[in-house]
Amino acid sequence: MGRDQAPRGSGRGGQGHSRHRRHKGKSNQSSSSKQAATPTKTEPLMKFGVNTATTNCAPYATVHDKIATYIQKNYDCGHDIAKSIRTGQLIDLDAEKPIRTLATGDKKKAERDLIQSGLDIAFSTRMSAHVKREQCLHSNLPKAFAYIMNDYCTDGLKNRLIAIPDYESTIRDDPLALLTVIKTCVHENARTQYPPVTILTHWDCLLQLKQAKEEDPPSYAKRFEQQLETVNVGMRDLEVGVSRSVISLK
Repeated sequence: MGRDQAPRGSGRGGQGHSRHRRHKGKSNQSSSSKQAATPTKTEPLMKFGVNTATTNCAPYATVHDKIATYIQKNYDCGHDIAKSIRTGQLIDLDAEKPIRTLATGDKKKAERDLIQSGLDIAFSTRMSAHVKREQCLHSNLPKAFAYIMNDYCTDGLKNRLIAIPDYESTIRDDPLALLTVIKTCVHENARTQYPPVTILTHWDCLLQLKQAKEEDPPSYAKRFEQQLETVNVGMRDLEVGVSRSVISLK
């Protein structure tokens, strides 16, 4: 009788286990295929590009912040040049220039001279530190220019910047002027040449600006704000041009 019994795992119970294994295998294959079909998210290129709306370059504000942070961390007295880059204006160190203090009061001359000697020593120390800040600030300007131009501009953008008529006279070795021009160039159409595109083109770029498939909302918000600022600058320039034309006609 023992030989007539069905082996363990056969029959309906065995068929159930077999179906379960087949179903599990299909599930594993399905999950594997889904993972394979999921595209790998590529990090944006941390450089200024001619057109960040169509290329895989990071937004202007992101690259701008990265540059300022690196300079502040690695340059001598880097906080001054970094602050200038963040605000777009060269920091005014004359406003922080030390002022020599004179000893006053009804004390005797010998006592006043002693106090004055101490005040002069303190003034000399502060003035030496101030002079060093000024020297570092001015020596950091061409360094920052070369750093931005060589490490954070694509080849296409470099060629476009060098082709600007007053590049040598007003932009070279001035990182603030360079960043100002770059901010305009990164949203210009590739076929547009310097000088900047018209206000209508800027408006068109703003209206057609869309969030990329793999772009996170904060990055898209930065690109949108950047393009909106470009439009605002163009509007202000247009108003100035119209006002000058009206004045010339009077």
